[in-house]
Amino acid sequence: MEKPMTGLPAETETTPAESTRGNYALRLYVAGDTPQSRLAIERAKALCETHLKGCHELTIVDLYQQPEVLQDEQIVAVPLLVKKSPPPVRQFIGDLWDTNRILLGLDLYRVLVERINEGAAVVSAQNVVLYCNRRFAELFKIPLDRVAGLDMASFIAPSARATLYALLDAGRAGRGSGEITGWTADGAAVPLLLTCNALPVGSDKEVSIVVTDLSERKR
Repeated sequence: MEKPMTGLPAETETTPAESTRGNYALRLYVAGDTPQSRLAIERAKALCETHLKGCHELTIVDLYQQPEVLQDEQIVAVPLLVKKSPPPVRQFIGDLWDTNRILLGLDLYRVLVERINEGAAVVSAQNVVLYCNRRFAELFKIPLDRVAGLDMASFIAPSARATLYALLDAGRAGRGSGEITGWTADGAAVPLLLTCNALPVGSDKEVSIVVTDLSERKR
């Protein structure tokens, strides 16, 4: 592990360092005790505390204190945040102001989707499910490993698919929300609230979907 920076309030911040699945190893390179360095450190810590609490190791390296790292790591600009693991390695140059871009690059939207209690999925421009959480699969009574690659329309009653496409279009434009009839794998109809939102970064055609089961409310 690298030495913490001298003179900065940036001790290496860790969770248990066992190499377990889901742990993020991050390294932030800065150059001296400058306002930009301090801002990058503050934002990196805030990001880890908010989105990676309990599953990260953040190491801060001052290149003025450890100049040999500059050549060893082939660093061309700082501040530089590097995700060492899990693979693939990703790099983010600058003071880390664009949290959404970093979350996407760290693949943290998948992590967030897994943590919420509602059904959640991301749908492509062709309305194909790219990934979903376990609750989504449970709602539609289909094995989780079979969901990705299916058309979102296959989870909606045929009579309600026009409503689905309207909600997806509204989501791509910003946000769409409405009640709709879902269609489970065993052919049962289920009342749902579908909330569609444009992803904050990446393709403007991909949509995040949150699915709420309204069965209890409709009784």
